[in-house]
Amino acid sequence: MAQFLPYRLCYLATRIAVICKLMPLMGMAISELHWPSVAQYMVVQDVVMSYPKPRSQAMLAELSRYVIAEPKPFVVDLAQSRGIWLATVDGDRLMDWCGLYGARLLGYNHPRLYEADYLRHLALAANNKMANPDFLTAECLDYYRLLHELAPKCMAGQPVEVYVVNSGAEAVENMLKYFINLHHQKLQEQGKQVATRRFIYFEQAFHGRTVFTLNITRLANDPLATRDYQGIIPDNLQVPFPAWEHGGSAVENERRVDESLAQLEALMQRYPDEIAGVVLEPMQGAGGHRIAAPRFYQALSALCHRYQISWGLDEVQTAGGQCGQVFAIDRFDIPYPPQAIACAKKFGNGVLYMQRSMQDVGVLDSTWGGTLADMVRFVQEWRIVRDEQLLAAVADKEAHLVRGLEQLVEQWPDKLYNVRGWGLYQGFSLRQAEQKGCLLTMALEDEDLLLLGAGSQSIRFRPPLDVTLAEIDQLLAKLARLFPRL
Repeated sequence: MAQFLPYRLCYLATRIAVICKLMPLMGMAISELHWPSVAQYMVVQDVVMSYPKPRSQAMLAELSRYVIAEPKPFVVDLAQSRGIWLATVDGDRLMDWCGLYGARLLGYNHPRLYEADYLRHLALAANNKMANPDFLTAECLDYYRLLHELAPKCMAGQPVEVYVVNSGAEAVENMLKYFINLHHQKLQEQGKQVATRRFIYFEQAFHGRTVFTLNITRLANDPLATRDYQGIIPDNLQVPFPAWEHGGSAVENERRVDESLAQLEALMQRYPDEIAGVVLEPMQGAGGHRIAAPRFYQALSALCHRYQISWGLDEVQTAGGQCGQVFAIDRFDIPYPPQAIACAKKFGNGVLYMQRSMQDVGVLDSTWGGTLADMVRFVQEWRIVRDEQLLAAVADKEAHLVRGLEQLVEQWPDKLYNVRGWGLYQGFSLRQAEQKGCLLTMALEDEDLLLLGAGSQSIRFRPPLDVTLAEIDQLLAKLARLFPRL
């Protein structure tokens, strides 16, 4: 069993142990490293890490010769992975509650993804990368038809257009272009000239890594992501996100909502002709697994309607069903629909839902317009979701997971608190930021459990939609063994 340093050093020591294992295979001596002044602290006990194991170690070392990256300390064996269990080339089976950062709709290698007719269509699509939808295929049309069937309920009754791209960042980027176009059109109709254009975004938002999206992104826990890019597109406006705390003061929760809404309205009044749009994640992921009270989303909708400002949702991580609805915003019965919703990950491609078409054709355009093989796979996966009634099962799984997490809080209130989330996308905070790295490391090393961090001191769960109640129990049992040692 691994030994661990005090909280502050646990994650750092894990990284150092992995680096030390890889360096000989990279042709470097450990003495070549520039060691920070942490060695003085590393005297309590040794860190014994079994990851990466031999086969993974060799493959990770080779990868390091080609690219600067921070992969997980194992290599995946896709053929042996099943359901929520991710297999490694060294023969380990890891319980994957990371879900490829919320990208997995279903678990690994669902049996129905090996049906002969589906595999024939998939091979055809994979062997012929197409410029979608310019060179339309029946497979591409099937995907677009399904996207329209799944359109956000809050947009019902509206003429909705769908635009498909390759990634979530591209979907959000094109949402911003769409809003600029609508803003320009609105001012033209009012006989006004376009001067400054601004977007309103929220503190701790993460919207992607393109230059445009980085200018509506700012993470206190990851300043490097935006350090050299913030301000390239000037004049955007940040407001506080009214993060709701379970078990916290109801007065404080309401105060945060009121303050955020007040700041939003003040900006709308101050810059009535300059705000092209308001963009938010309904659930902030990388920013700390943060949600707001339902009243906030409803009031934001009303504010944007009153001031005639477009607003849009970044549902790249939340769309797909794990939150209990295909789109998380549909949990809240908002009075006025957003002008656009961007999604990706589980949808296989980047997808932008727009409430009405732009007058300027060709502003949104792309050679590929998504990957045809991913379109074919998503159509088959959604057949499975419907046939197995996986959306309807989310409520019971949510109740089971939340009940178990709250029991852990009752047992170790000095270790964790603030269980929150929607559907299967739950999470909690740790009392000390230093505990996050330790828990992630201990979970992998001692429990074969893959967890996902969020913000500076939170853990978020991103399981596939077909996770079972028994697997939820296994997760809770693993956590129960870890917390006493944290």
